[in-house]
Amino acid sequence: MTQTSRRTEHRPHSLLRTAAAIGILGAVAALALRSRREREVSQALTRLRARHAADAQRAHALDHAMRTPLGTLAAACELLQLPDSDAALQAEASEVIQRQLAQLRSLAEALREFARGLDE
Repeated sequence: MTQTSRRTEHRPHSLLRTAAAIGILGAVAALALRSRREREVSQALTRLRARHAADAQRAHALDHAMRTPLGTLAAACELLQLPDSDAALQAEASEVIQRQLAQLRSLAEALREFARGLDE
């Protein structure tokens, strides 16, 4: 055998090794890409969970904030319905109702802003 024919004989093995190495590198690259995507998805999920927890906490706070004026309004309405309530008591109950309605309007605006934030 001549030197040229020896090189030709070894070349297919060399090509196979090169192809195998490229295949392994491709597989490693694919795994790295998959790992990066999994990390990105995991981070996005963590952010979504944190946002959900914050939204739930804010919704709970709004719920609590709305119950207080509603209870006060109910009590003021009961005072107005008393048969022997005097004018001063009626005036005070009316002022309470006006203040609590203003508070509820403010809370309704906060709820509207909260709902807009959920759409984003």
